[in-house]
Amino acid sequence: MSTTQTWRWACVAAVEVPIVVAVIVALRTDWTPVADWALIDVEVRGVGTAATPLIGAYSRFGWNHPGPGMWYLLAVPTRLLGGSPSALLAAAAVAHGIAAAGAVLTAWRRGGALLGGLTTLVVAALLRSLGTGFLVDPWNPFVPIVALLWFLLAVWDGALGSPRGTVAAVVVGSLAVQSHVAFAPVVLATGAVAGVVAVWRGRRDSAELRRRWHPGWLIGLWCAVVVLWLPPVLQQVTGERGNLGEVVAFAVGGAGDDTADAAAGLDTTVGVEAAARLVVRDVVVGPRWLVGPVEAWRVAVATEPWWLLAVPLAALAVVGWLGRRRIDVLAAQLLAATALVAVTVGTAAIRGFAFDWLTRATWPVGAFVALMVGWGAASVVLDRVAWRPAPTTWRVLGAGTLAVAVALALPAIGSGGTATPPQWAFSAPTGAVVDQTAAWLADHPAASVRVVDLGAGVVATGLLAGLDRAGVPIVVSDDQADVLLPGRATAGADGAARDLLVVAGGDAIAAMAARPGMVQVAAMTPSDVEADAGVPSIGVFTAG
Repeated sequence: MSTTQTWRWACVAAVEVPIVVAVIVALRTDWTPVADWALIDVEVRGVGTAATPLIGAYSRFGWNHPGPGMWYLLAVPTRLLGGSPSALLAAAAVAHGIAAAGAVLTAWRRGGALLGGLTTLVVAALLRSLGTGFLVDPWNPFVPIVALLWFLLAVWDGALGSPRGTVAAVVVGSLAVQSHVAFAPVVLATGAVAGVVAVWRGRRDSAELRRRWHPGWLIGLWCAVVVLWLPPVLQQVTGERGNLGEVVAFAVGGAGDDTADAAAGLDTTVGVEAAARLVVRDVVVGPRWLVGPVEAWRVAVATEPWWLLAVPLAALAVVGWLGRRRIDVLAAQLLAATALVAVTVGTAAIRGFAFDWLTRATWPVGAFVALMVGWGAASVVLDRVAWRPAPTTWRVLGAGTLAVAVALALPAIGSGGTATPPQWAFSAPTGAVVDQTAAWLADHPAASVRVVDLGAGVVATGLLAGLDRAGVPIVVSDDQADVLLPGRATAGADGAARDLLVVAGGDAIAAMAARPGMVQVAAMTPSDVEADAGVPSIGVFTAG
């Protein structure tokens, strides 16, 4: 292995330190998924079975996110690590680890030691700001965050003629968009600009382009497109409702009942000025990728001057002008500016409340903007002064880079191997309900079981996923099959499924128990700590 390769892989190892910690934390965590995470658990376990998902997670607007790529991505490490809910947490960390390594390796290949070292520091800072709890969270708006930074580096690499970068950009960008449509503006805008740059360069040097793009790369690119997009296209053609069509219709002009949208606060968008303030907050004033973290469920409200968005755009323009004789520097600034504008436009288009989990794309975009400005400026200066550092200088800089990257991982190492998984307060109570219900069903077998939520909310979805994991034959209601768990079997017209009625709160449980013919299957009373966290008493009933 050459010296360059040694340093390259040392940088990869440095950014993987918090990932290794996150995987260990996840596998040591006894976790019962509820709410969205319960549905994610069901979909991931369905990959490779008759219930293999063809589209993504449900959205609050009645359609599903474009594709199942995230389910397929998480399914492999989940099964390799044992298939438990804890393995699903670890799989999320593995996905971030792959993206972190991809970003560093792409930077090394495109920009050598300078860009590789800077990217190592940026990725390490991003992982530190996200935190271990984020890294083990398999929620679909979270899994693509680090991957979006890799995508931006790869799409830049592809714009400069790299087949490897183009294929990586197509794969990673597709996975991000399929996971959550919030990433689509950045992916589509930068992809389009990169395509224009690539065509322009190809016309200037077609012989070099043909030399790089041998048939193997073309075949690989088309195979990637087919594998990633065939499932949602099949669903569009064969499903009762074409999901991709609904997503496009919503993106073009909105959809749904105006009255219902108004009641839910979904009838208005964030708007350009408010979006610019949010991007200024997350990218300029207090870069989230550097200072993090924030509460995902907090409504994002920013008071920063919107016109400060001109600061990073001006910096990109200046560096691009100074480095205009180098197509790599110029393209980097152009794509970073495109990503910044696209994330602002995408944020402006958010309907309803701008929760922080809907604006997280600003984190990797901000990191990319800072990286491209820093690398571009350094490249221009080094070219002007014609300074070529001695090998000893590079070694010192490399050692310093690795030391800082590892130091950024110290909070994860020093956490003692702990992190709070998603909806942690509901985990143990829901696990108790699942165990009681599964034990009762073992003594009272049924051809199929349907979980009916009567106000239990997140616990009901946790019960559904837990019983499915335990091998209980689960069917779902028609509305659940339409959006929440598309493709799952529904109860037949003969009503043969046994209904499990899940209720919450002491009064509701008492009222259900008083009904003639009702049998209580499971009961859970939360501890004081759990009750303070919002966990209600739960009762599960069925007709005797």
